[in-house]
Amino acid sequence: MAQPDDLEARVAALETQVRDFRQATTSSFNAMRDDLTDLRARVSDGFAQVDHGFTEMRGKLDATAAGQQQVVHSLNTFIAQQGGQPNDQ
Repeated sequence: MAQPDDLEARVAALETQVRDFRQATTSSFNAMRDDLTDLRARVSDGFAQVDHGFTEMRGKLDATAAGQQQVVHSLNTFIAQQGGQPNDQ
């Protein structure tokens, strides 16, 4: 059987190992949390850029549609002035 001094040294060594393991695990979790927080921010920024791009494209498409509607209106006016039947668009 081990001497009490020997047992105390073994317990102290185990306590040290457990403490070191706990600190390493805590550090690992903290690093993982920081990585996930950074990733979440990057994903949010990416979605914001996509939303901005869609909004910008929607504005361009709306402007193009308005321009096409003006062309249709001008053509219908021109056709009507020439004695033809304009389209009802």
